[in-house]
Amino acid sequence: LVEGAREIDYERPYAVLGGPGTGKSTVLVEAAVRHIVAGGSADSIMFFAPSKDAAAAMRAQIFARLAGDDDYASTGSVVRSVHSWAFAFYRAIRAAAGESSPRLMTGAEHDMAIRELLLGTAQDGNRYWPENVVPALSYVGFARQLRDFILRATERNVSAKDLVDYGERFHRPMWQAAGHFLEEFNQVQRLGVADNLNASELLHATLAALDSPEGQRIVEDQRAKVKLILVDDAHNLDPASAAFIESFMVPGVRTLIAGDPDQCVFHFRGASEDFLDRHAAHDDYRVVLSASHRLAPGAAGGGYSAGPP
Repeated sequence: LVEGAREIDYERPYAVLGGPGTGKSTVLVEAAVRHIVAGGSADSIMFFAPSKDAAAAMRAQIFARLAGDDDYASTGSVVRSVHSWAFAFYRAIRAAAGESSPRLMTGAEHDMAIRELLLGTAQDGNRYWPENVVPALSYVGFARQLRDFILRATERNVSAKDLVDYGERFHRPMWQAAGHFLEEFNQVQRLGVADNLNASELLHATLAALDSPEGQRIVEDQRAKVKLILVDDAHNLDPASAAFIESFMVPGVRTLIAGDPDQCVFHFRGASEDFLDRHAAHDDYRVVLSASHRLAPGAAGGGYSAGPP
C-alpha cells in the first residue's frame, strides 16, 4: 500500500493511521510477508506487537501466508511484544558483560510481594501510611491500586525519592507514603533474587543497559542487520516502550508505524499517543486508511479521517 502510493523514501518512518477494521495490522503483516518473499531474511525484521497474544496471532498469519515456501527460515521469532524484545536484548547485553541472566516477575508474583510487605507494614505499627488508610492495607484492592500506581511511576522513571518529594511539594500524603513504600520494596527485592524485574522495570533496565559498551555494540549490530521495522497499535505505547523502539529506528530502514490516536484507551496504564503523533506529523510520511472492513457501512459511519493535532 505504501509502496504504491508514491516514490519510496525511507528517511523517516511511515505512519499508517486508521480506525478499527481498516486494515492497519494487515498492512504490517503484508509488509513482513513481501519482505520475506522478495528474498529478505526473517531475522532482519523487528515486528513489535501490542501483546503476547497479538504477536502469536500475527505470527500465525505470516506463517500461513508463507506455508510451502521452502526458502523461509528464521532463527528467532518474527513478531514479539515490546517486553519480549526488551527482555531478549537485556539478557544478551548481560551475557556479553558476563553477568547473570535477569528474571521477569509475573503480575501475580508482583501482587503477592506487595501484599506481603503491606501486611508486614501494618503489623509492625505502620511507619508512614496515613492513619485513615491503615485499615485498607490488608485488602487485595488496595494492593492492586498501589501496584498500578507504582508501575505508572516506574514507566515514567519516577523514583521512590521523587514520589516523596512530589508528595511534600503538592501536599499529597499518599504519594509520600507510596514513595516510602517503594523505597522499602526495592530494598527487600535487592535482598532477594538479583534482577528480579517487573515489566515496567525491565524497560528502564534495558534502556540503561543499551547505553553500556556491550549494549551499544549489540544495538549497532542489530541496526546493521535490521531492514524492516513494524510497530502495531503504536497509540498504546508508554514512553519507555517508545524510547526502546526508537533505539533501533535509523534513517534508511523501512519502518511502518500503525495506530489510531483516537483509540488510546490505556492512559491509566501509562499509554501515550505521543510516539504515534510524532511520527505521523509529516504529511508526506502519513497514510490514512478510511474504509472499514470489519463494520457495516452504517456502523462505520463516514469512515476515518484523522491526523495528528
